[in-house]
Amino acid sequence: MNVTAVILAGSAGERMYPLCGTDDDSMFDEKASASANQNTPATPKCLLPLAGSCPLALLIAAVKTAGLPNANIKVLAAPEIYPQISGYVQSSGTSNIEVTKLTVECAGSADALRQVKREKKIDESHSILLLSSDLVLENASCLVGLVESHRSVSNSSKDSVSLLLADFGHEDGEGVPVKESKKSKLGFLAREEEDIEFVGLAVKGGVNTSGGLCVVSDPVKRVLLKISRAEVDETEENVGETPKLEISKELVRAACQYHQSSLSLRTDLVDLHAYLISPWVWSNLINCQSYETLQSIQNDILPLLIRQQLSGFDAETSESCGITTAEFCVAAHVLPRSAVLALRVCTVPNYLHACKEAVTHSIRPPALHPSSLPSTFGRLEGTVHAKDNALFLEGAEKGSGGACKNSTVGKNSKIGSKCKINNCMIMDNVTIANGVTLQNSIISSGVTIEDGCNLNDCQVAPNLLVAAKTKVNGETLE
Repeated sequence: MNVTAVILAGSAGERMYPLCGTDDDSMFDEKASASANQNTPATPKCLLPLAGSCPLALLIAAVKTAGLPNANIKVLAAPEIYPQISGYVQSSGTSNIEVTKLTVECAGSADALRQVKREKKIDESHSILLLSSDLVLENASCLVGLVESHRSVSNSSKDSVSLLLADFGHEDGEGVPVKESKKSKLGFLAREEEDIEFVGLAVKGGVNTSGGLCVVSDPVKRVLLKISRAEVDETEENVGETPKLEISKELVRAACQYHQSSLSLRTDLVDLHAYLISPWVWSNLINCQSYETLQSIQNDILPLLIRQQLSGFDAETSESCGITTAEFCVAAHVLPRSAVLALRVCTVPNYLHACKEAVTHSIRPPALHPSSLPSTFGRLEGTVHAKDNALFLEGAEKGSGGACKNSTVGKNSKIGSKCKINNCMIMDNVTIANGVTLQNSIISSGVTIEDGCNLNDCQVAPNLLVAAKTKVNGETLE
């Protein structure tokens, strides 16, 4: 099975404003306008600094380390961020990577693959490993597992799409599952409402979590249901009642018939937007006239395949779309609850968590299976302070007294004396005066923070001046 890796950078990252992206509702006042350089293009989320690197560089390294058969890498970038993405790839000296500018008409990942087909960018006999550019994988073995899961289905001539899921569930000291609303208080990463889904898997046996990586049971897990919790909550029939998810008898029978499996319904799994797509899906199905209005792999194509895998496509659709596969399977490779970092930096909390965990795992690497590939993080640049779990990049300095813990301090950034900093990402060329307290905050490049400020759960836009003794909690400063 030949594979072409396609890394999709579809937007700057509006959910991470003001670190990247834009906010149509934002109003810059005169002072902020004078302090911030609004003419500077927004930094795409995949190029945000992360442990001395960036998500895109780490993802490219993961694909290369995975050693996929005959794999080559292509990056597809939205028009508004194409200059930054293309410039980064060229300046990084990464060879054999082609960056393609998506058209303005491209409205989603399915549209992006249609453009790839039109421009004949990929051999139509290749499977596509479609990856979101903001995906951070600590270990390339995650991708190897996804490929092996897909190959095990392909050997039965029933392949379509295989997706990578991560277990984001947590338990308290007594083994009781922690509610999403309480995760942050217990130090766990909480998901936003739009990222929570009901996922139904046909499961036989258990999952071997030995060594922190998932070993999929034989046979591979089949995805029979995948629907967002928000969609269930909004169902009209459930207005005024506790939302109910209806499971059809057909679905339960399908699970039982699939290698004598059972249906496991879960809400603790997260779709990492990593899909291995068979040639007949990306080359034939999504280009079929019947489905040309479907824009997204995740929101449109995947639900279609999950529904139709039980009955197959009718003869007319199969003929018009050139589909020769009568029976097919949507499969999943599941990463268990473990110390291995696997998440998308698509929200501010996710980004801050990734920054902290990258440093933590470089100091205290998680126990991995002996056959696992080396960590994607590798040896971090700069100076690592193991006791404080902090990373100081080249030229970063800290004054006397105070503390800097669970944080990254960017290049040429200066921290004054008696500052207290915990769980923060401080980017390049930041100046922090004396007696400043920062907690759970992200400070963008070029920011100056004057004496005695106290920022908690804040995001500060690039090049901003934060006046002395400013005290704010849970705000965006721009």
